[in-house]
Amino acid sequence: MLKEDILDKNIPIYLKALVETLIAIQEKEKRGTLGWKIKFDPRYSFYIYKRNYMIARGCVIEKMDEYFKRGVEEKIFYLNNK
Repeated sequence: MLKEDILDKNIPIYLKALVETLIAIQEKEKRGTLGWKIKFDPRYSFYIYKRNYMIARGCVIEKMDEYFKRGVEEKIFYLNNK
């Protein structure tokens, strides 16, 4: 019973994490390593002030989440209706 309670509540979380990983891998294959770094790595962008670079460095995951959000939602919708 405990196993069912845990799995029933966590499966959507695991599914979302797996879909996010799938979308990220597909995007990296499409862009290539350099294109990926240019898009998401703040070291490949120009910043006048170090403070702006530090802010951008702290927001990498949020930027990736926002960029992949639409693709993740579409894939989860497709999997739920399959």
